[in-house]
Amino acid sequence: MPPALRQHTSHSRGPTLIGSCRQSYRRDASVQTATAARAEADRLRKLAADSGSVGEVVAPKDNKGRGAATLLEAHAASITFNEFIDGTWSKLWKPGYAETTQERYDDLLKQGVRTHFGQSPLDKITGMQMRAYSAKLAGRGVQIKPHQSFVSSVLKAAVEAGALEKFPDNWPKLPKQRKSSPDSPCDVEVEDIVRLARGWLKVAVALVAYAGMRSGEVRAFEVRDVDLAKNTITIRRAMSCKKQKDTKDHEDRTMPIAPPLRPILEEAIKDKLPKARVVINKDGTTPKRQDLWNDLAALLKRNGLRHRSFHSLRHYFCSALIDRGIPVPVVQRAAGHSDLKTTQRYVHALRSLDAIWG
Repeated sequence: MPPALRQHTSHSRGPTLIGSCRQSYRRDASVQTATAARAEADRLRKLAADSGSVGEVVAPKDNKGRGAATLLEAHAASITFNEFIDGTWSKLWKPGYAETTQERYDDLLKQGVRTHFGQSPLDKITGMQMRAYSAKLAGRGVQIKPHQSFVSSVLKAAVEAGALEKFPDNWPKLPKQRKSSPDSPCDVEVEDIVRLARGWLKVAVALVAYAGMRSGEVRAFEVRDVDLAKNTITIRRAMSCKKQKDTKDHEDRTMPIAPPLRPILEEAIKDKLPKARVVINKDGTTPKRQDLWNDLAALLKRNGLRHRSFHSLRHYFCSALIDRGIPVPVVQRAAGHSDLKTTQRYVHALRSLDAIWG
């Protein structure tokens, strides 16, 4: 009877599935058949998916001299979408995204991506399969772009990881979406919202409408970022879920405190320590991003005002500056836009020319 299967460290060259340890296997009766070799290849394939690497392994051979590593290579591309998502992608790609992006991708998986693509081998996913999924989404009234972009990014990651030979041919292009001018409230609407808001929501609304902050920047804003003596505020950081990070453009921006904002800020920072958050709820904690949206929506509905998103107040800030003749590059800097084209969209959203020509 052949010796029992034994695993030992070798100094042979070539990549392995785990660390830098070079592993080889002695021949054993249990892997002398093609069936057993295929089973071993499947085991190694699963290990590759779980460990984040698909490489060559010096593995046992079947009775026709075919190594399990060869079979692994032959079957590597047959790893399913779910196996890749739960293995390599979750370990090596997902952690690199912001928490909000990770949450969005988890939602997309639940909303249909897993069901439609999950059991499909990566090398069997085609452009027609994506088109069929897009048709289903369209029938449900769901936006296609986020789903297709996510699936595309996963398949590109699979190519990079070596789990897929090449990106599918004839992959459908996303239809170009018409870019409309940002819809923002007018001066009177914003004045009403600020007047009706109470507590931390009033401070948050004012910071967005009169300083152009993003919701994450509002949540991360601290007392030490306010300089009443110089009449300026500096936006240095943002919140993503519960983690603090840089602003979106990775740059600080300092601006004058707008007259409507100053009394609200003075009250908000009164008797607080320098590192204390400016916007805190009644429990003394930072409101969640969803709290900003939900509480504003409830305020508008309760007072019979038109529904506006929290982000639309930032649109107001940009449009108001453009309306008052502030140069576009200055507005770009104040809003923290990395691309001038983003700011230029507000040039087409002028509500009135009175401030300029009147």
